[in-house]
Amino acid sequence: MNKIICIVGPTGVGKTALSLALAKQFNTEIINGDAFQVYQEMNILNAKPTKEERRIVKHHLVDYLKISDSLDIASFKEEATKIINSLFKDNKIPIIVGGSGLYLKSLLYDYQLNDLKGRNKDKLKKYDNYTNEEIFKLLEEVDLDASKKLHPNNRKRVLRALEIFDENNIKKSDFINKQNHQPLYDILFIGLTMERELLYQCINNRVDKMVNNGLIDEVTTLYHKYNNCNYQALQAIGYKEFIPYFNNEINLEDAIDKVKQNSRRYAKKQYTWFNNQMEVKWINVDINDFKKCINEAISLVRGFINE
Repeated sequence: MNKIICIVGPTGVGKTALSLALAKQFNTEIINGDAFQVYQEMNILNAKPTKEERRIVKHHLVDYLKISDSLDIASFKEEATKIINSLFKDNKIPIIVGGSGLYLKSLLYDYQLNDLKGRNKDKLKKYDNYTNEEIFKLLEEVDLDASKKLHPNNRKRVLRALEIFDENNIKKSDFINKQNHQPLYDILFIGLTMERELLYQCINNRVDKMVNNGLIDEVTTLYHKYNNCNYQALQAIGYKEFIPYFNNEINLEDAIDKVKQNSRRYAKKQYTWFNNQMEVKWINVDINDFKKCINEAISLVRGFINE
């Protein structure tokens, strides 16, 4: 089986820094596994690798979609698989990095929903007048397990789960759980972790740094350009929390605090998901000496390559 390295973990833990170090060490390229870094115009908001970092190491599936575009799991799998196969031909071990668990699962395992009926936009019109909160409550009633893996504002995926139940009279979670979920490659999952309170502190500091680097200006530009658009890209944490601020419902400080709060909640969900879904080799991050983390990961990769 061809080998793949996949770096996972919660937001703000250092995945980008580790992926860059490993890509340089093992002369390979990086495939983005984050559902929002694919979008243009959202550089600070989605904490993309910088242009300089992308110049040093080639990154794939970053900045390749317009905000008006949408990315579904099937499209992501198709595009990423092409890149993986291309890197295999060049005798390179792909490094996939990101925190969007379901996208990674669909790409790396025999995970699919193609046998289910659905994708009938006319039948979904009955939900047009429902708020995100209302359709999420409906999903909780028919498929609580599926709802636990989705953000209430991810309208597209919440509707897809409802659609699966409506059209097939089967829960999305039950259908997925019946699959074997065998890996398609020989995969080394490296996960970055740290003590929970320290992680939350790092997330808070990260948001403050994003604000200092121009987050408010970036989000303000997006708001005036795409106001009231229900695009998938604009469901990202760090954008939607500012809508009440722009509508003069809360002050700026409260909006920033909401970004921090939702980022911490998302990090907690990411930990739970990766622990339950993948066999991850976790590395504890020392924020005062990240080199230790890099060296430990290099050792893991060398052992993986030589297996």
